[in-house]
Amino acid sequence: DRNISQFALLAIQIMWSYETQSALEQCRTKKTAMKENSQRQLQVLTEMSSWCLQDLGTKVNRKKIETLVTVHVHQRDIAQELVLLVRNKKVQDANDFDWLKQARFYWRPNGADDASDDGATIVSITDVDFNYQYEYLGAKERLVITPLTDKCYITLAQALGMYFGGAPAGPAGTGKTETTKDLGNSLGIFVVVTNCTDQMKYTDCAKIFKGLCQGGLWGCFD
Repeated sequence: DRNISQFALLAIQIMWSYETQSALEQCRTKKTAMKENSQRQLQVLTEMSSWCLQDLGTKVNRKKIETLVTVHVHQRDIAQELVLLVRNKKVQDANDFDWLKQARFYWRPNGADDASDDGATIVSITDVDFNYQYEYLGAKERLVITPLTDKCYITLAQALGMYFGGAPAGPAGTGKTETTKDLGNSLGIFVVVTNCTDQMKYTDCAKIFKGLCQGGLWGCFD
């Protein structure tokens, strides 16, 4: 209850990444490592789910716990999926793509980022590492993560790793904008959505780009 939503969410993602990474590194020597990790994630989820049935006081607090549960349901699913893949010899260690394709959160005590020199929070998606940006986002609700969300994250991360932009395409109302905003939330970046028209001139775009550069924000042009 004492911690704000963003820190609580970061903590649970760092914890899951660390424990799953450690289990994958041990899985060759310790046969039960992955199963124990999966059971641990399930215990955490069960504990947090039970909080939802209690009186959590404020609406913001309830939203925070529900967001933690939403994110951790996906993390529990990944832990269970990895147990089966290790059992079927499809995943051997922590360098397999089935693990690397996930958004993984690491605390690097020896690293440094824009916020301080006492350590850095790194978000890794495939082979691309992002520094967490610590932008205050409030208690935001998060998307339920599906296989398609994962594919979008991978594609956008690869594009950003090569200093390109991404352009998800598809029918209206399928969640392209929301997925982009959710990736921004994961990296601690505020995303400004602009609904474009054919009336916009290049000077209008220039003004928006200037603002985005000055604020260090992401822009999403619909």
